[in-house]
Amino acid sequence: MWRAVAAGVAFGCVVALVPMTLEQRGAALPPTEPTSDPVAFVERVVRLVSANRYREAWQSLNPLHQRAAPLSRYVYCEQLTPIPGSLTSLRILSVARSQVNVTSNIRRDGYAVEVRLVIAGRPVPEGVVITHVFHAVASAGEWTWVLPPARLAAYRHGRCPGVTATA
Repeated sequence: MWRAVAAGVAFGCVVALVPMTLEQRGAALPPTEPTSDPVAFVERVVRLVSANRYREAWQSLNPLHQRAAPLSRYVYCEQLTPIPGSLTSLRILSVARSQVNVTSNIRRDGYAVEVRLVIAGRPVPEGVVITHVFHAVASAGEWTWVLPPARLAAYRHGRCPGVTATA
């Protein structure tokens, strides 16, 4: 009897590890879409990044992007070009289901959320208007966000995005 229990536990452990191993290899597993609102998720990420709270924003960055931009490197690089001023307005312009390019060869169902931001303060007291499309994609049952392709490429090449000299 103990042998059957031990075999069942061992089998359960192996089965529990298989999905993680396949996802780590980039295999196409059907992601479980979170029940939370992807728009609220994007709004939270935008507020964190615009407040230069990079460590917190990184926590919900897609795992494949976290590997390209490890936490200490991401925080260091992003602090080299902080957002001046503060977010004074955040408006959602559009939301659409979208195929998100997580990497050049991995696409996942997700959402494209177009936002209009106004950042005001020094050096521009009247504010700067920025329109950008953020992408939310499910990973392990949670919403994650992805870096824009040029920023991801810079991190993959060991450079800090937006900085001409290697950091």
